[in-house]
Amino acid sequence: MEGSVKLLYLIAGDVVVFFLSLAGRIVIRSSDVVWDGLVFFVAVTFVVWSVTYHFLGLFDLRALRNSYDVIRLTATATAWSTCISILFFYVLPLPVTPKVNLVLFTVIFFVLDSIWRVLFHVAIRKPNRRVLVVGDAPEIGELIAFLRQNPQVGYEVVEVVPELPYTDDVLFKSDLERRHINTVFIQISQFDKPENRKKISLIFSAGFEVRSIETVIEILLKKIVILQSSSYQLMQIISMNQKIYGTAKRIAE
Repeated sequence: MEGSVKLLYLIAGDVVVFFLSLAGRIVIRSSDVVWDGLVFFVAVTFVVWSVTYHFLGLFDLRALRNSYDVIRLTATATAWSTCISILFFYVLPLPVTPKVNLVLFTVIFFVLDSIWRVLFHVAIRKPNRRVLVVGDAPEIGELIAFLRQNPQVGYEVVEVVPELPYTDDVLFKSDLERRHINTVFIQISQFDKPENRKKISLIFSAGFEVRSIETVIEILLKKIVILQSSSYQLMQIISMNQKIYGTAKRIAE
């Protein structure tokens, strides 16, 4: 599952939990519901909580390292969201009582969202992409350490080699399949060798995920790696990545 798809599932789950919590508050205190005030309550609370969750990194999959971190971050975000919401309710002349509505909503939301996020973390923490890393860039060590510390990203490094192994293209593909490797992160400079282009083209056409190490490092580590390759090879890998992202987008849709 691609990171963007995982994020959409996470956000969708949070939205569902938000409205379930609101429904729970209505059921518990149905006798004192002021519907006009409830509309303002939902609008203000939803905006405040969404923005707070975003700025505190609750929508960053890298933050979901373990169940303890999930609950701790959820508690922190819920506390901040509640405090900011109270300020809004006291500043704005809204026909709603925050003490009753917000306390009930906060308790229900925290319980349900903690359960949802822990279950989500358990579901995604097992990597579903087994990776062969090909290259000798200094940043590769940092990338591997990051992937091993963040299994929720979805990649498990099986082997790291400085160059593509094997001289026989079919043997190379068969060995990847035997070890259940379905992803190759390759340094762009590897495309300087014609035989490597042929191997990568073979496994790419067979359905393997192929990405440049430089692109992966930029996305996951937020670092830019200086490329040491010709424009021709660079355009090849960019075109390949575009095809991969396009395919993933069509599947997600």
